[in-house]
Amino acid sequence: MKYEASRATRIAAFLCFCISAFLPLSSVAREYGVNGTVAFEFPPAKSDPQLRVDVRGDERSLDDPWSLVQELWDADTSRPELWNAYPVGMAMSHEGRGYIAMLHTVFGTLDGGHTWYNMDPFPPPFVGGPFTALRAPTYISALAARPVKRTIETADSFFVTTLRADADSGTVRAFRWTTGTWRPAPAAATIQPMWLSQIAFSDSLVVNVLADQFGRIVRNDSLGRDSTWDLLPFNFFGGYLAGTAAAVGNLVIASGSQQWISRSRGQVWHVEPAVDSLGDVGVSFSDSLHGFSGGGIVSPAPAGWVHRTDDGAVNWSERLLEAPFPIRAVVRYSDSVGWAAGGYIDGDAAIGGIYKTTDAGLTWSQELTVNAEIRALTATHITPAYVDVFAAGAYPDFHAGVWSTRLYWPDSSLGGPILFADPDTLAFGIVEAGARDTLRSVLRNIGQTAVTLFALDTRGGRFSQVNSLVGTVLQPGDSVELLVQFAPEEPGLYRTAIDQLNNVGQRCEIICSGLAPTAATGGNPVIIRELALDVWPNPGNAEFTLKFALPRAGDVTLNIFDVTGRLVDTQSLDALPAGSHTRVWNAANFASGIYFARIESGTELATKKIMLLK
Repeated sequence: MKYEASRATRIAAFLCFCISAFLPLSSVAREYGVNGTVAFEFPPAKSDPQLRVDVRGDERSLDDPWSLVQELWDADTSRPELWNAYPVGMAMSHEGRGYIAMLHTVFGTLDGGHTWYNMDPFPPPFVGGPFTALRAPTYISALAARPVKRTIETADSFFVTTLRADADSGTVRAFRWTTGTWRPAPAAATIQPMWLSQIAFSDSLVVNVLADQFGRIVRNDSLGRDSTWDLLPFNFFGGYLAGTAAAVGNLVIASGSQQWISRSRGQVWHVEPAVDSLGDVGVSFSDSLHGFSGGGIVSPAPAGWVHRTDDGAVNWSERLLEAPFPIRAVVRYSDSVGWAAGGYIDGDAAIGGIYKTTDAGLTWSQELTVNAEIRALTATHITPAYVDVFAAGAYPDFHAGVWSTRLYWPDSSLGGPILFADPDTLAFGIVEAGARDTLRSVLRNIGQTAVTLFALDTRGGRFSQVNSLVGTVLQPGDSVELLVQFAPEEPGLYRTAIDQLNNVGQRCEIICSGLAPTAATGGNPVIIRELALDVWPNPGNAEFTLKFALPRAGDVTLNIFDVTGRLVDTQSLDALPAGSHTRVWNAANFASGIYFARIESGTELATKKIMLLK
């Protein structure tokens, strides 16, 4: 079939489809003239910067609750008209490095997702550096990490696809981490005449790039300095793809108004009808059989859904989730566990959130609600004991946010030692500047072989190890106490991740946080930007002191839940001023076990696990 549409028609169709991801259909028609003349503006006009308000969902779980890690700006923070931090792809490596692709740049992390930085050394309004070519009219369309597990001393890489909105061309660009920095890598290509929209790796050598608006597929099966890109003889016109593609085993699949499927690692392709009659936006597979597909609409009423398959996309279920916003990204991490996230932006407002399932999608619980449109999800074993899940989304003013959660999930397939910390989060709460406090964690080896401990890597900050564990050998089943000290010298809110190093190169990560509200000499109070809660002693056997910091004055409710989520005690505290406060929970009449203290003020929540031992 010959493709007769003109370049202008294809650009108009693509822009209208892309913009529909940002705004309700009525806004698309008003701003972009779907029923009239198309204005070539991409992305849409942005609202004024908005105040962030995060409303966390049900936190009554032994897993860590979702939390906002960081807000991201791809341009000068004083120039909101230049912001374009709208996520189009996300990936994490097992070494703790990761990437979030925005429309014009990529953000990276080197410490397991705790801090993110703009990889563009000259963000707008400056000009220069390796990302200069990615300004309008060139846009990043997708990102994928090369699936090679390497040691931390050698290279790993990620690839992005791009399109030029004013021409029929796209590029595949590679970046490689080596010797402590990111560098443009070989295997980059300019592919004409088409825009590139999806990328999926079957393994470290085989990559498939899809161009949905042109119905074509480009494949490379020998990535390297002199690799060649082959245009496959398949033409799939008349549809669109959205979200992320998936590749696992021999299966490669992308979804949208159609399904593009290969069961031969990308050598042979065919098209199937869409998973949902209204189209889907992204797929994820835990293996070659078990997958999720998500989708949604914003008009006439916002709605989102998830479908599942257990036979490698031969058959799909009916809708398994009814969300109040479109689902933009899904992750199926195992046969039973997965996540779905989404949202939408409407002018100067937005709503989004994240759902989790533990029964293969039959039931879902909403774990996070935010005033942002979540666009990207990824999950990985950064450390052998835990699965870390990350989400990225855009606020109405087009700066971005990164959220994360962590699940205790030992990777038994490793066969060696598995070191983890209990607890793995040390919240020191409020410690005056110039003072110090010490908290305890226990390091356990739940693996199959012995491990030798080295020094602690504190990554800077004001946290240090009190007791030396250098040379300590932990046999399978052994444990040892670790004491960590928080000693702030100046007022501030401190948060970092420290690693207990060992002889096999595993990272045993402990997240530490603390607040120093005043200097020891009576300096001015530090600005408290988020609700913070700490409990001491923990573990304890009778009375617990709950220390909390309010970013603003207001009424406060303190609730205590048991491990089943049942409310067992509550206190209402009216009209507290902003600043630091303490309250006591008397647990003398409660049975030993795990409890959760949750403090609520307005729309803000903070939760802390309490261990009662008698």
